[in-house]
Amino acid sequence: MSIPVLPLLALLSAPPQLQDLAFLAGHWKGPGGPTAFEEVWTRPSGDAMIGMFRIVSNGKTRMTEFMAFEQRETGPVLVMRHFGPGLVAREEKDAPLVWSLEKLKPNHAVFWIEQAGTRLDFLRQGDSLTITLEKTQNGKTTRSPFSYTLAAPAP
Repeated sequence: MSIPVLPLLALLSAPPQLQDLAFLAGHWKGPGGPTAFEEVWTRPSGDAMIGMFRIVSNGKTRMTEFMAFEQRETGPVLVMRHFGPGLVAREEKDAPLVWSLEKLKPNHAVFWIEQAGTRLDFLRQGDSLTITLEKTQNGKTTRSPFSYTLAAPAP
C-alpha cells in the first residue's frame, strides 16, 4: 500500500506562526487631508500582536478598531472589534469578529470571514502597506484599498 506524498507532507508541516505576520509591525499612516486613517501594530510577543486602526475626519475620530492576531493551534487568527466615538462598541459584547487565515506568503497575508463573504488582504512592499477590504454581498464584490506608508517602526 502506498501513502500519498502531499497529504503526508501536509501533516508534517507546521501551522503558520504569529512571527510570520511580523512584517505588519509598525506605525502606518494613510494619506492626509480632511479624512485620515492610521494603523499601528506591535511586534509579536507571547501569543499575540496587538493593533489599532482609526479614522479621523475634520479633526474628529469617527471610528476605531482594536485588533489582535492571536496564535491558535491551527495558526494565527485576527480578532477585531469596532468602536464609534466614546468607545461605543459596534459588535455585541461577546461577539468579536474572528477572521481565519486563508493565505500566507512573505509580506502578504489574507484573512477571511466565510459567513460574511469578507476578506482582509495585507500586502507590504518596502515601506508601503496596502490593506484591501473585500466584501461580497448578493453576488457583487466590492474592494476598498487602504494605502499606508510606514511612519515609524514598532519599538
